[in-house]
Amino acid sequence: MIEPSGTRPAAPEPPAALRALFPQPIRSAAYLDPGYSGHASDVWLVTTDSEEAVVRSHRGEGGSDGLPDGAFFWGCHRLCGIDPRRVFDLQPLHALLRACGGPPVPRVLRMAEVGGRQWVVLQRMPGAPITSLVGAPDTLLADLGGTLARVHRVTHDCCGAPAGGPTYPLAAFPARLADTLRAVAARFRPDDVAVRRWLAHLLPSWRAEEPPGAASLVMMDLDGGQFLAQGGRLTAVVDTEAYVLAPRELDFTALECLLDPRGAAVFAAAYAAVHPLPRLGPVRLPYRLLLFLLEVQGEDDCDRWMRHPVRFP
Repeated sequence: MIEPSGTRPAAPEPPAALRALFPQPIRSAAYLDPGYSGHASDVWLVTTDSEEAVVRSHRGEGGSDGLPDGAFFWGCHRLCGIDPRRVFDLQPLHALLRACGGPPVPRVLRMAEVGGRQWVVLQRMPGAPITSLVGAPDTLLADLGGTLARVHRVTHDCCGAPAGGPTYPLAAFPARLADTLRAVAARFRPDDVAVRRWLAHLLPSWRAEEPPGAASLVMMDLDGGQFLAQGGRLTAVVDTEAYVLAPRELDFTALECLLDPRGAAVFAAAYAAVHPLPRLGPVRLPYRLLLFLLEVQGEDDCDRWMRHPVRFP
């Protein structure tokens, strides 16, 4: 997730909570800055004499209504019930991803509640974040296509939070999405004329849209930076806090705005070798509007975002 918000603050000092998570003295603690402001988690690479591990914790306490601050997690919570403060949920979520043959995910080594926040200590995974999927090696794009196909092949009969959180029937998803679009727009973009125009254009017919046939694990903030790669191959997914149970077309809607034509073709061929491609036509525009309102890529021009070229016809 990329949320535009002014100058990026300096990396915080290592919190005292880190000392409670490691049995040995800490030799170094490097703050892993994702490179954009507005990110939801504090992430540290911690080294002791016996291990090197990654520590994650949600950095905020939520807004006045108790929900996570910011358009992204406020909207995701309303649509699917996930809460980034519940970082202990990473343990069952990673088990689900491993069970469906998804991308390699770090093992959860330890969990603790310190200072009123949940903290998890995770295995450090090899590779570096993917800076962009445009121009990425074919091997990497094919790995991504096959990986997402295996994840999507495992289906669920409900939408919502994947790790023991609230869920609801598939039949309720169209109305839930419409309500989320209206609520996020009213709260975070009340003066955006283009957003109001797209809502008026899409929602009257969308409420009568046929419910999805199944839900899968999808990443609401899908972006290259959530994955690690090494030597042109996908090595891990490490930013997993925004996985939800929802229609797989949401992943494809995001990918259309992340891939160039060549990359989309490579990805689609690898995906189709494992699982049939979805049809985006009926849902493309409502799902694009959702991703815009959630500020997933930091785009600020609604019309330009909605008219992005089609990559998966």
